Amino acid sequence: MQIYKDSQALLAEQKYCRCIDELERLVVQQLFEMTKLGMSGVGYRLRDKIGRSLKTRSEAITTVLNNYNQAAASLNPPRPLLTWATVIQAASIADFDLLRESRSDICTKPWTEAPCREAMNLYFGIKRAHKEIERLNIEIKRLLTFMLDDHSEFYCAVGQTVMVDPYLAGELSREYERRNTLHTHIAARLYQTSKLQGFTGSLDFGKRIGRDSSINEGIPPPSWLRHLNPPSDANEAGSWESEGDAHCENSSNVYFLVTRSDT
Repeated sequence: MQIYKDSQALLAEQKYCRCIDELERLVVQQLFEMTKLGMSGVGYRLRDKIGRSLKTRSEAITTVLNNYNQAAASLNPPRPLLTWATVIQAASIADFDLLRESRSDICTKPWTEAPCREAMNLYFGIKRAHKEIERLNIEIKRLLTFMLDDHSEFYCAVGQTVMVDPYLAGELSREYERRNTLHTHIAARLYQTSKLQGFTGSLDFGKRIGRDSSINEGIPPPSWLRHLNPPSDANEAGSWESEGDAHCENSSNVYFLVTRSDT
């Protein structure tokens, strides 16, 4: 009689594992097709075909999910039941593997519970974020240094070619204006980042190894520089705007000069 009961339990566990395998297979297939549906270059007919396939597979997932819940309830002790939302959230192979039986019973382990695993992921994510902040403090200074050197090099290049090759100078000037616009947005974002809680870096410029720093001498500051330190009150705003306009005018002198030369 005991052999019969053990056999029944073994068959129930095998049925339970087959339901998990089938459920995982259907969910992974659906995720792949949903990814393909969002890809560019997919035609209307293929999108329509994928959409019908997703609808059919959703019905199949619902059927397999019901079979899984029945198999899970028949085990001793019963395994946790799943819902549609739980299956979509636990669509990784690791989460499905936790549902399977193993030689040692892991169902009583605290890390098999979804809230504990989520807390673990958040903990290591925060721990990694602190390491990332240290790296970003270095990258921010490198980015600002590149932006300043880029401004100086383009300014000098336009000034040196404006009389020799006006067409080349005009193209360089247009590229300079395009980069200046991009750097303005970057500078504004970096300033917003510096105001975030926990920011430990600085908005200072560095010096690139192997580059002659005297190149920057005599060159007006870029217009985006004012976005790194905007005024704190309305009284400073007037002086800041006038100073910023002067900087912007100086940094665009070469552009207007090239435009006149082209015309």
